Amino acid sequence: LTGVLESRNFHEIGERYLTNGNQGGLMAETGRRNAPVFGVEMSAMIFNGSSAYRRLESCNDPRAAWIFENTSEGEVFGDYGVDRVRGGVVGFEIDSYNPASGAPRHALHLAAAEPLRETIENVHLLSLPLSVSFRPALEDASGGADMVFFETPNGGAVFSTGSITWFSSTLERDFDNDVARISRNVIERFIDPAPF
Repeated sequence: LTGVLESRNFHEIGERYLTNGNQGGLMAETGRRNAPVFGVEMSAMIFNGSSAYRRLESCNDPRAAWIFENTSEGEVFGDYGVDRVRGGVVGFEIDSYNPASGAPRHALHLAAAEPLRETIENVHLLSLPLSVSFRPALEDASGGADMVFFETPNGGAVFSTGSITWFSSTLERDFDNDVARISRNVIERFIDPAPF
């Protein structure tokens, strides 16, 4: 069927298989990498507080400068969000950019997380027969959380925030913040039919 989505809560092994017999679940469980598609891969979970993002030089690249139009918080942004005490736009489940993991060569690494909290959980995914472990390595390029943008064939593009708490930060100050502005810029550009 075209246009049908099958969603399963795969607590039981049998629920990892779809009604057509194909294995479902996470891309990593089916042997596919996320980085070639999204530019980032899940690197860790962190539930003891969140962090902000720091802009990198690539955010000034003409290909992506529009993402940051009308932002005003400076080099570090998003130090607010779901956790009021240790809030930040980077938290819970985080995704990192690592060119060696298959991310497109032309991807722009726009922002990286400020130092993360000390307690960070490794992610371990099991499937049959594949076993995948994500080991955050915060000292090198493979760990942490990152924001990425790149163009795709046929005029498309991908924007990855690298953090599951991104949208919770848009609510701060009644949507008057850089995370909300960046989100609006991206959504407005992506619904514009003009190719990238």
